[in-house]
Amino acid sequence: MKEQHIPAVMQTGCFTHYHFVRVLDIDDSDGPTYAVQYFIENREQYDKYIETYASALRQHSMQLWGQLMIGFRSLMAVVN
Repeated sequence: MKEQHIPAVMQTGCFTHYHFVRVLDIDDSDGPTYAVQYFIENREQYDKYIETYASALRQHSMQLWGQLMIGFRSLMAVVN
């Protein structure tokens, strides 16, 4: 993840930065669980990522990790 997938996502130029975190308060009996949150400046960059890069990057992830990975997308906005 840290050596291949995250750098590939960041190389798209669509995202400004990311957080790679370990998920706490869950059953770790099968091993640790991690999550990645990517940050983007605007919806247009997100749409560009989805249209241009997302499919190939998801396919590559499935080749690397198969059923060991769950991927999903959620758009969020900071509310002050």
